[in-house]
Amino acid sequence: AGDCRAVLARPGRPAEALSLDHNPGHPRERRRIEASGGEVGSFEGEPDPEQDGKGRLFIRGQRWPGLAVSRAFGDLVAKKVGLSAVPEFREVALDAPADRDALLIIGSDGLWNVMTDDEAAAIVSRFSASRDSVLAAVELVEEARRRWEDLRSQAEQGGDADAVLIDDISAIAVFL
Repeated sequence: AGDCRAVLARPGRPAEALSLDHNPGHPRERRRIEASGGEVGSFEGEPDPEQDGKGRLFIRGQRWPGLAVSRAFGDLVAKKVGLSAVPEFREVALDAPADRDALLIIGSDGLWNVMTDDEAAAIVSRFSASRDSVLAAVELVEEARRRWEDLRSQAEQGGDADAVLIDDISAIAVFL
């Protein structure tokens, strides 16, 4: 929900996103927001939702609350204009012998904005032998932070230090 994604990784297969990124700019999320009286747009200096598929949730004709997610809980104002606390989920069957080394990664957009599903799976899979979920999650967060810092450094070299703000980075790794 919100700005998090769940990814299933199984040996010998591409990583599989198990959840939808709940951005206001996603066509289905946008329809719900607009039908509820909300509006999808962006702050000045941000890409239009049509460009990056993300956007922000606003009260129609206003520039607030400006949430970058379309699903969350606890924001009563945004709920009136399309924010939903209803989660989306799907069930995935695992084949016990074939999927015994499967792993699940749950991460915030601070992880997924700088790393692909497959890159995250490769990092976590390095900890499969020890099955150390904590160290795997720490490594994911540290690698994402390095990537954000590289992006910020590149922006600074281009003379626009404020162009890249390092997002929050959270991750959970589970060996199934």
